Amino acid sequence: MTALRTCLGVLALLCLWAVRVSPVAAEDKKLEPVRFWWGLVGEKKLAEMAPPKGYVTGEAEWKKLWEAWRPGEKVPDVDFTKHLVLVHLGGMYPVAHELTVTDRGDLTIRLSPRVPPKPGYGYGIAVIERGSVKTIEGKAIDPD
Repeated sequence: MTALRTCLGVLALLCLWAVRVSPVAAEDKKLEPVRFWWGLVGEKKLAEMAPPKGYVTGEAEWKKLWEAWRPGEKVPDVDFTKHLVLVHLGGMYPVAHELTVTDRGDLTIRLSPRVPPKPGYGYGIAVIERGSVKTIEGKAIDPD
């Protein structure tokens, strides 16, 4: 009986500790994209055009990427003084973005794969409000 009480006491303490040191703080907020697209490109060289830092901060890079990945479609207007464009690859799967931002403005990105309609190189693009985002995954936002 004493062993059972000890185990239950330790378990209760571990639960309290886990709640207090949880990596997702109560202040973290879900961030919904203003607009988003996902799809496939047919050639590896096109997939390699994705920005290595995972985002675009300027009109020239945005236009170049959009015209390569979605030829024939009008380039969507993005006000880069207010918005940031996230761009991620998903291997053979298109991806959607699941985003949270901390009270300190650090954006955390989780990619959610989508079922592709055909073989190719999957991508996801999300336009987000820039106001509350100060860093991405703990790193400063660098201009293009």
